[in-house]
Amino acid sequence: ALLGQHEEAIQCFDRAIQLNVEDMAAHYKRGLSLAALEQHEEAIEAYRNAVNLDKNNDDAWERMGVSALELKRYDEATDYFDKALSIRSENYDAWFNKGRCELAMGEGVAAVQALDKALELKPDYTEAHFWKGKAYMEQGQPTEAISAFDRALDAQRDYMEAWDAKGMALLELKRIEEAIACFDEAIALDSRRAEFWHHKSEALIELERYEEAVAGYDQALEIDINDEKAWNQKGLCMVRLNDYDSAVQCYTRSVEINPRNADTWNSIGSALLSLRKYEEAIEAFDSSLKIRKKNIPAHHQRGIALRNMDRHEEALEAFDRVLELQPGNAQAYHQKGITLVAMRELDAALEAFDAALESDPLLHEVWYAKAQALESMRRMDDAIAAYDQAIQARPDFEAAYFAKGLALVSKGADGEAMSAFTKATEIDPEFPDAWVELGHTQMRMGRHAEAVGSYDRAIQLNPQSPQVWNAKGEALMASGDQAAALPCFDSAIDLDATFEASHRHKAEVLQAMGRSEEAARAWNDALDLDDSNADSWAHLGEVQLLLEHHDDALTSLERAVRIDSQNAHAHFQRGLVLKHKGDWSGQVDAFRQVINIEPDNARAHNFLGEAQMNDPSALEEALGSFERAIELQPEFTGAHENRVEALLKLARAEEAVDAADRLISIDAANSSAYILKGRALGKMGQHSDAIGLYSKALEIEGESSDAWYRMGVALESMDKPDEALESYDKAIGYDPANPAPYYAKGRVFIRRDMFNEALASYDQAIDVDPQCHLAYYEKANALDLMGDTDGALTEYDKAIDAKEDFADAWQRKGMVLRKVGRFDEAQECANKAIELSPDAAGAYAMKGISLYNMGDVDGAHDR
Repeated sequence: ALLGQHEEAIQCFDRAIQLNVEDMAAHYKRGLSLAALEQHEEAIEAYRNAVNLDKNNDDAWERMGVSALELKRYDEATDYFDKALSIRSENYDAWFNKGRCELAMGEGVAAVQALDKALELKPDYTEAHFWKGKAYMEQGQPTEAISAFDRALDAQRDYMEAWDAKGMALLELKRIEEAIACFDEAIALDSRRAEFWHHKSEALIELERYEEAVAGYDQALEIDINDEKAWNQKGLCMVRLNDYDSAVQCYTRSVEINPRNADTWNSIGSALLSLRKYEEAIEAFDSSLKIRKKNIPAHHQRGIALRNMDRHEEALEAFDRVLELQPGNAQAYHQKGITLVAMRELDAALEAFDAALESDPLLHEVWYAKAQALESMRRMDDAIAAYDQAIQARPDFEAAYFAKGLALVSKGADGEAMSAFTKATEIDPEFPDAWVELGHTQMRMGRHAEAVGSYDRAIQLNPQSPQVWNAKGEALMASGDQAAALPCFDSAIDLDATFEASHRHKAEVLQAMGRSEEAARAWNDALDLDDSNADSWAHLGEVQLLLEHHDDALTSLERAVRIDSQNAHAHFQRGLVLKHKGDWSGQVDAFRQVINIEPDNARAHNFLGEAQMNDPSALEEALGSFERAIELQPEFTGAHENRVEALLKLARAEEAVDAADRLISIDAANSSAYILKGRALGKMGQHSDAIGLYSKALEIEGESSDAWYRMGVALESMDKPDEALESYDKAIGYDPANPAPYYAKGRVFIRRDMFNEALASYDQAIDVDPQCHLAYYEKANALDLMGDTDGALTEYDKAIDAKEDFADAWQRKGMVLRKVGRFDEAQECANKAIELSPDAAGAYAMKGISLYNMGDVDGAHDR
């Protein structure tokens, strides 16, 4: 009946009772209508009148119990149900409602027993199955509860409360997807029941599907815009989505509905804390504390906000207040310790961390904070031990593995560090910094290919990091894969054009790939960003040398050594530039600078020796330089070759033979070694043996122009001019740019009085090398023999221009001048020859003759 009809019915029952006060049925039905109108006190009175007329009316006793149950007078209700059952034990409604009453009193077992009685009497009693499920839930038996709810749903598929209750049981069992399906069934039956939306959203939160959960709470708020819980839960979802501004809006709406909810004020403060709005956060925590003064979370988070504002003393007061309210609160000690670390009071911080760990030794975050403090104190072993404790407390604590790895790196324990970083990446494969540090460690250990893999993973996670692109490029460089390294450096530069290191590395790669023009541009780009980097200037100079821009190279290298006088590479490259410019004394100085910085640099000793070889008076020093290079690097073939050359210039042919043999023992496939030995034997007059060695050189390198040339010299010495000419032609065929075979041919032609052919050969040598002093010299000799003294003097001058310290040319020029009676000039030439070669007897004789012809007889005899 409708409510209005119940009121009319009551009037009818009242009239019936007036007419017959003993009308038991009228009293009973009047009670039913009053109960329907939730007027349970009056209903109980009506039922009491009914049982007074019929004490065995079990239905009236049962209904009296239901009204008492609605009034939460559980003991009274139980008595009424028991009375009904004592009259008729088959009254399943009495058993059912007694079960409900037991459940309301927290007696789950008794409730199930009563409901089972009802179901024995009426197996299809849908409501009894439903309430039995609720009783099981009260006892913490969700599996049994689900069975009961299923029985109710088998009987009534549109029982929305049963769907909802089953969903809650499944939620308890973490069968989340099934729970959501049940809530959807309930919502489909009645979408205006806010609790169904709440329950579904709770399940979605369990699955971290926060956007969908928010949609559910929005549905609940459409039903009731003042649903405080919905606003709070929506705020929680926004926090989980890191949308703290929206979270603050939700929590603010909640406190507008209920300004006295201290927990909601805490939530507002927490969200503001995440937004770094510390002043506003403190105001929210203060509002919470006005409502509940002993609000531990509010004091705790207020302390964190104060610390973040560097109001450390006030923060300590807040944490101390927590400890007053709850002595031994580990988190308060933890935060107090962090605050003391910020104040650089590290010993006090350690005491706070230890106090926290005394309360709870398994707080991994406290062990971690303690380790960080110990690391700040440079107590690395203690810090590593603390990280280990953090890991023991939480084995999947990737940040502790990472920090431990960094601590181990600082100790030089790369092997252990690599294990720590590897573990961090296994726990969290999306931890970019761990991949980067793993790569750095692998690089230090020479595991370059593995490092490339680590950097690749870091780049997948964070492709916008120029530092990681640069690191990958370095790893590829170290692996020898220059081509793959280059685009890495380009990527780093694209991300940050001011990243000087990537410009440098790009230049190094281009240089290694022989792309010198591009390398020079890259070095200049690096220097535009940092023109104080001596290494960059040195490498730029090196590239400019390769490009034969010798003056630019010298400028760059001198800039490098001005910035860093101890930059051995810059001095070394400067020496090479000076070698190309023919500045032998400058070259000697440059390589001596290298050796002062790096005494064991074998290449520098070798190049120093090569420079010293250009000074006839420094041949012994040159020999010493080559021997030092060999001492430092016993299998340095270039130094061995130069040592033989020095011994040959010193006319120590037998030693030169031994030196060449040593070179052959080191490198039997070195054709130059056989040529050098052949030259030494030639100096000793053993031309036939020399030819055998040149033949050996040609077996190794058939196109060796030098071997053919030396063969020609030996054949010429053995008075085999035709064969000599054939050898010289072979030499020219394999190296047309070598002037020596040309002027050697000229020498053979002179011996045959074939002067025109000789002059043609000398001219060919000069065409090939306009600075070939020997070609000018031999041509001058030929012209002298032909009686062309003016032509001879011109060619001697050209020889001297090409090599100013050419003593033989000065001497022969003087001899020609003497022949034509130009004695003063002849004496000057003789003086120059003696200056350059003090042991040149011919020069002294020529000077004496010149003085005699000038009338200085005494001077002539002294010569």
